[in-house]
Amino acid sequence: MEIKAKLNHLRIAPRKVRLIADFIRNISIKEAKTKLKFIPNRAAEPVLKLLKSAIANAQNNFNLKEDDLYIKKIMINQDTPYKRWFPISRGRSFPILKRACHIELVLGAKEGAKLEKIKQETEKPTVGKEEKIEKTQKIEQKPKFKISKTPEKIKSKGFRGFTKKIFRRKSV
Repeated sequence: MEIKAKLNHLRIAPRKVRLIADFIRNISIKEAKTKLKFIPNRAAEPVLKLLKSAIANAQNNFNLKEDDLYIKKIMINQDTPYKRWFPISRGRSFPILKRACHIELVLGAKEGAKLEKIKQETEKPTVGKEEKIEKTQKIEQKPKFKISKTPEKIKSKGFRGFTKKIFRRKSV
């Protein structure tokens, strides 16, 4: 069974995050946690947070213990970069790409671990037919817009406004 967690639009370059990902790939959760806590790189904190999220998914959804898990796969994909411009001499500009990445973490369970899928029961509120009919009647009764002037007045005033605009212009 695979337990997945994703982090999208992380504003750190994928090249820097891949260094951390290679460091923790295919090891147990405890080792990965201790390594990530003591790595000085900025990318270690979001990866550790994602790892904790994946562990919580495993505990809540599959009743797995933290000791039975290992990092099966971690993928870092490039996100669309933000494009900015840096002004340089003589009115020119230099492009700057501010890169971002997506992280996908997959945890695997060791062979002796028990996998139990927990069914989450969600109650969907049922709406009766009577309530639907009342809602549609209320919507039909409300007018969509108010007509305050008759069309004849609108046409004559529009024409008068047009001639005013022409004669108000400055001569060329």
